Amino acid sequence: QKALAMISSAPATEENKERMRMAIACAYRPCMVPRLKDANKAAMLSTFLPGTGQLYAGYIAEGLTSASLQIAALSFVAYSIYTKHYITAFTIGTGVFQMFYFGGVKRLDYLVQKKNHRLVRDYNDRLRELILKIHGELYPAP
Repeated sequence: QKALAMISSAPATEENKERMRMAIACAYRPCMVPRLKDANKAAMLSTFLPGTGQLYAGYIAEGLTSASLQIAALSFVAYSIYTKHYITAFTIGTGVFQMFYFGGVKRLDYLVQKKNHRLVRDYNDRLRELILKIHGELYPAP
């Protein structure tokens, strides 16, 4: 609204003002506004299928690493049980699995906030550049 007010009060031709109003309207279209990630959805995804919450949050390498380490821990449990090392399977294998499983779910809150901050920051930076460009066209430096 302030950008539109700035355009309306500027000493410019109506054609230029309309072009600038269209640029502002285009920047605020719903398809241009970033879609923020939901921390609860990411946690639910990662709870049922480890690593998918990180993928949803946009951290592909971290999601694949988390899933791989959890699969490796479960494989160690299976191998230890197969070789009849039950205590090792229970203590080391499930311990490592639980650390990566619960750690990945807890870390998702941070990752989603980080992703959302970056999305909002990038959007606001583009808007700032647009408004400064419009201001520069309306009020050129002497």
